[in-house]
Amino acid sequence: MLFEKKENLEKKISEIEYNINNLQTEMQNNLVKTQNYKIIEEVINKLSSFTTTEQIKFYLSEIFSKMFPRFVTKIYISNDDKQIDFTTQKLISFSEKNIVYVSDLTTYLPSVEQYKISDVHQTKEILLKNNINSFICSKMWDSKQKEVIGYLIIYSKHKIEEESFRLFLLLSSYIEITISNAKLYENIKELAITDSLTGLYVQNYFKELLTEKLKMYNYYKKTLAMAMFDIDNFKQINDTYGHNVGDEVLVKFSNILTTRLRETDVISRYIGDEFAVIFPNTDLNNAKSICEEIRILVMKEVIVVPKVSTSIGTTSTRTKFCVSCGVSLYSEKFNSVEEFIDYVDKLLYKAKQSGKNKVVWE
Repeated sequence: MLFEKKENLEKKISEIEYNINNLQTEMQNNLVKTQNYKIIEEVINKLSSFTTTEQIKFYLSEIFSKMFPRFVTKIYISNDDKQIDFTTQKLISFSEKNIVYVSDLTTYLPSVEQYKISDVHQTKEILLKNNINSFICSKMWDSKQKEVIGYLIIYSKHKIEEESFRLFLLLSSYIEITISNAKLYENIKELAITDSLTGLYVQNYFKELLTEKLKMYNYYKKTLAMAMFDIDNFKQINDTYGHNVGDEVLVKFSNILTTRLRETDVISRYIGDEFAVIFPNTDLNNAKSICEEIRILVMKEVIVVPKVSTSIGTTSTRTKFCVSCGVSLYSEKFNSVEEFIDYVDKLLYKAKQSGKNKVVWE
């Protein structure tokens, strides 16, 4: 009898301990869920403050690594990244739906008729060999433009639990809206800072960039040169051949600049047929040589004037154009950005006054 009571008591104690453990586990899970949803609330509030896709990507990379520490996360934004890595390409190939959630890749088979079964198996095999056993891929849409704007991807060698999927699902809709808004803002800004004909920076934005570059010059004591180009006899080209040919000359020259110059150089259609270039970390001799090379490249360029009908038949004309240039190195003798620009502009004027089609420096 006593033994029986003891056995029942031990059983009850065991049940209580089991229930306590379950309760503790549930409380811990609820605590984690609460913390995660608090993080989501913070993320949503923070996302609304970003205006560029680069800011969004950087922030999300940090947040995802905290929320999903055992998983690898990828944020791909269309027309932003120059290329998608191999793994991302393979995972995107499964995204026939807006969101694909695969908790076990070994048993997963997409239900898309246009996919070849052999291709699916080959892709799965590649991913599994790369230690990817589960993933979530969310296709992001711009509802107004009706186009794919990117993908959110999480993958792991571990199983991605449904709770993680729900969190991801909740976040993805807000991220989609934020990226759409950021891309719209970037497009509007791009229109405001670039010239519609040549695609080069406009004068106001060029001055902002020059101001920033000069701050870096003053801090790091690096060399910085600036050049101003002007198309010789541009008014005569317009008057003789028409504004369409004049526009073609402007586009041809802007293409020569963008093709020849470095990515670090800043190019602007400053005003009319006048162009300005910033050469960071460049001494005067190198800047002068580059400008001279550009002048020679322009001389080799040929503009074909559209065919016109005359009394003797249909004819076409070929014409060329030249540029003058002023170039100078920045120094502490200049008290402002405007003073530096005015000085380089005077060198350009000197080139025009002394016969055109030449580079003047100082």
